[in-house]
Amino acid sequence: MSEDTPVSKPAKDGIHLDRVSKGFTAPDGTHMSVFDNLSMTFEPNQLHVVMGTSGCGKSTLGYLLAGFTTPDNGNVTLDSRPVRGPSPERLLVFQETALWPWMTVLENVIFGPKVRGEANIQTLRKTANDLLAKFGLAEFSDKYPDQLSGGMKRRAEIAQALINRPKVMILDEPFRGLDVMTREILQEYYLALFEETRQTTVFITSELEEALFLADKIYIMGGHPTEILEVINVDLPRPRNFDVTVSKAYLEHKEKAIDLLFQSEEN
Repeated sequence: MSEDTPVSKPAKDGIHLDRVSKGFTAPDGTHMSVFDNLSMTFEPNQLHVVMGTSGCGKSTLGYLLAGFTTPDNGNVTLDSRPVRGPSPERLLVFQETALWPWMTVLENVIFGPKVRGEANIQTLRKTANDLLAKFGLAEFSDKYPDQLSGGMKRRAEIAQALINRPKVMILDEPFRGLDVMTREILQEYYLALFEETRQTTVFITSELEEALFLADKIYIMGGHPTEILEVINVDLPRPRNFDVTVSKAYLEHKEKAIDLLFQSEEN
């Protein structure tokens, strides 16, 4: 089942995990519990950042929200409807590239709504070109993925997701592996787009500076099984630019987050 269908018991608005447990069986047959009775809510129209140490289950959380994996126990809901598999309402931008190499950038971006027959080709092309212009790719719409830099591919992939107008964008370390300058440029692109649309976003990262620059809320994950150690409300003003990274409030949030991350390592 690929659509979200109504449930009898309403949950909170936004995307919600209700007492979710999830584990995996290792090659030697032992069971590893990732989450045990985890509950959390990602509220509408906010940019939520999830971070924690490597292996703590951040990507597993993204797959649960997107519907690519299901809980062993508990429920995942979006606006009171259970998540029953992948849906255009909840789109995940993976760490790995998701562009088809035999298609141009424009063809990649319009592929999803085109195969679903959601609009005529002229409308889709205009929408796609508008998105590509926002990401600085207007002159590259007729190029193929292997003609793009890593940062350009990432921008095209985000446009490829956004054209579907999802209720929730889930990004799993989308700027991982890029050089510092390219990473900061892409952070600014995505932040400007979020501040224009206020689209509900769950952004997974291992980079503290990235989390602080982007987030309305930061969820620090850690422990075994993984739990939410603390939620940091990042009350930095919007619209936001890199000048904020030298502010007193930013540095206070950074110090608090570092303490929590060290705590999660020790546990």
